[in-house]
Amino acid sequence: MEEFPPDIIREICPYLQWFTLVQFYKTSRNIHSIVECIISKIRLNKWTGWAIEKTNKNIKSNIYIPYYALEEIRDTNMLQLLYFENIQLTSIPSEIGQLSTLRELILSKNKLDSIPPEIGQLIQLQKLVLSHNQLKSIPSEIGNLVMLRELYLSNNELESIPLEIGNLYMLKDLSLHNNKLQSIPSEIGNLNMLTELYLNKSQLHLLPKNVNRDIITLF
Repeated sequence: MEEFPPDIIREICPYLQWFTLVQFYKTSRNIHSIVECIISKIRLNKWTGWAIEKTNKNIKSNIYIPYYALEEIRDTNMLQLLYFENIQLTSIPSEIGQLSTLRELILSKNKLDSIPPEIGQLIQLQKLVLSHNQLKSIPSEIGNLVMLRELYLSNNELESIPLEIGNLYMLKDLSLHNNKLQSIPSEIGNLNMLTELYLNKSQLHLLPKNVNRDIITLF
């Protein structure tokens, strides 16, 4: 069997089912790259497994936790939703970029202070909730999430928003309130689908002229 280049292996491995990955391992000559991808998958499964267990233990009578957040993740290749709210998360592994089928990612009310740039690989994502964390910045790769319709970044410590947010042409709801923002990029004015822009409890000095005032909530 002809040896695959390591970069090709890294690109295709995240999309393989576990059984296929094992078979690929058995027949490939480039063992080191395959092992690296398997370890990456194991690391992701351990993280999601821990988060699910933490969520399960954190259930209270006045907190609604969807049933699908508590199911055991047996194969991340088909996963469409992750709902990990209020479980004291402090970091997100870079392997999250492997969840290529993910549609909704709910990570609010945790202790996150950063987001890995690999989040930009979740090109099917339609809803991203990162509110009530300790985020100081958002990676520019967020501009790759061209299917995103809802983005919630409120109640963090953000001082700026990347210009690439202007690439999210499908975005309808954008929540930036209660941060440390003194300005927002004019590229937000390019978001013609945007119907709700929450900026209340911010430190804004000036709004871009091209942003539709009718969609803004300031109070």
